Amino acid sequence: MLGEAPGPDPGVTDRALRSALGALPSPADIRRARRRRLGLLLAACVAAFVSGGVTLAATGAHLPGVNPAPPGTRATRLPPKPDASRLPAGASIWAVADGRVAVVTKSVPVRLLHERRISAFAASPGSLYAVEGYGRTLRATELHTRRVAWTRDDLGGRPVAVAWSPFPIRIAYVVETPSGYTVGDIWGTGTHPFTVDRDAARITPAWRWDSKALAYVTASGSVVVHDVIGGANRPLDRACGIRRPAAIAFAPAGGMLAVADRRGRIALVDTSDARTSQCLAGPRGRPSLAWLGRDQLLAAAGSSLTRYGLAGPEATARTVTAPRPITGLDASPDRHSIAVVLGGRFGTTLEVAAPPRLHSVAPTLAHGLVLLHLRGLTQVQWR
Repeated sequence: MLGEAPGPDPGVTDRALRSALGALPSPADIRRARRRRLGLLLAACVAAFVSGGVTLAATGAHLPGVNPAPPGTRATRLPPKPDASRLPAGASIWAVADGRVAVVTKSVPVRLLHERRISAFAASPGSLYAVEGYGRTLRATELHTRRVAWTRDDLGGRPVAVAWSPFPIRIAYVVETPSGYTVGDIWGTGTHPFTVDRDAARITPAWRWDSKALAYVTASGSVVVHDVIGGANRPLDRACGIRRPAAIAFAPAGGMLAVADRRGRIALVDTSDARTSQCLAGPRGRPSLAWLGRDQLLAAAGSSLTRYGLAGPEATARTVTAPRPITGLDASPDRHSIAVVLGGRFGTTLEVAAPPRLHSVAPTLAHGLVLLHLRGLTQVQWR
């Protein structure tokens, strides 16, 4: 069979060589292909630079695995419009950051009150009015219309702290003068200013639940209860070794007053008879106080938050740890939730969370609803 096969074709080699040469591109085609590859390479580089810039902007200049973000930065970055739908209807949370006021409500996630830097702020119960200090002026405005209700610039100094009474008929204030601080009170209509003490400390006064008395701290560290009806001042005995109170807060019912200092000492004083009820050990640092009821107290300092139960003969306590230092604290009007300000190197956040339970074993503060991310955020009020 092989012998009967035809012999080799002498022209097959030439034909294969001509086909191979014909398949090769011409020099002009080679130059055009090189230019196309160069253009694609440049386009890929530009796309990489643009994508890298967007990624860096979105991650705060930290790429995964390269210059990683320090621990805790992820929690400080918030969406532009936080979800406030879980807030109770009608509730308003006011925050002061770097001298500017922002409000968060269920219907309006974030609204800046105005661009003016202020030195003192307080919203009235129900968030109908606000009183704010700037320069040497104390001014009250209607919050929804921004109508100016009244203005006073004759209080003798620069307002640095204000507090609206539970029944919004009076306002306590602290003004800075060349000789120190003066505490006074004024009617909610902006009339009848009264100087309570010209030797006060720069600590926000606390109103008793019935709006008939307020407590303040003197420059020497004494706690004084002022009777706004009769005008008398009654100093309280120093209690629990506290020499320099840093925060005071009246319970929402009765006459119990909590007094705290930076060394973690808390005194509970029954102002009805000026008798010290209990001495509590709290976290060390600048304290923040809030009451959840007449026998439930919250105290925060540093990264610690402690809840005290005061109903029995001995106080019970539960301490939890927050992810960052707590610089502000307030309880909701119904006492079921708390607003906490968490500070740090990378900004400050305002969160709404559930208060720690006395009998819970959880070691950390439950993660809450993040509302604001602002630098210099220190003061919070829930109205």
